[in-house]
Amino acid sequence: LVLDFWATWCGPCKVEIPHFVEFQKTYGPKGLQIVGVSIDDKREQLEPYVKDMHMNYVVLQGLGHDDLQDAYGPMLGIPVTVLISRDGKICATHSGLTDREEFEREIKALNASGQLAQYQVIHFSTHGTLAGEISGANEPGLVMTPPREASDEDDGYLSASEIAALKLDAN
Repeated sequence: LVLDFWATWCGPCKVEIPHFVEFQKTYGPKGLQIVGVSIDDKREQLEPYVKDMHMNYVVLQGLGHDDLQDAYGPMLGIPVTVLISRDGKICATHSGLTDREEFEREIKALNASGQLAQYQVIHFSTHGTLAGEISGANEPGLVMTPPREASDEDDGYLSASEIAALKLDAN
């Protein structure tokens, strides 16, 4: 998982986004998932930007949801990009502009170790949602592939706070 915190006004973010688009296309079929979290943009800013930048990965609106940023922070500037292995280990954290080759070297290392293809994907996000877009959801989240049977534990939706609660083992 590559978790990228960014904003539409951020110049270095705009440089990195095409790399993430390329990585999602190249390594997505091997198990990599890029997730972009826009830290302070409103929906009307995000929608055209995502389209113009051809962002082919999940983009979440982080405005007003500092809990997700706090889980990976403190963030003194952006972009901040966190590379997380399949077993939940934080492999690398980058603050500021990072060159494409460094990201790709780290992704290739995970791929060579089998980390990208180690698990079968049984759920994937069909799209991200903004706060209020789904009845009863007062925060952004991810709509997942529907479960065979909805339950309290798996209703096919992950809210931003549920994502933030997925505590990763960084040791």
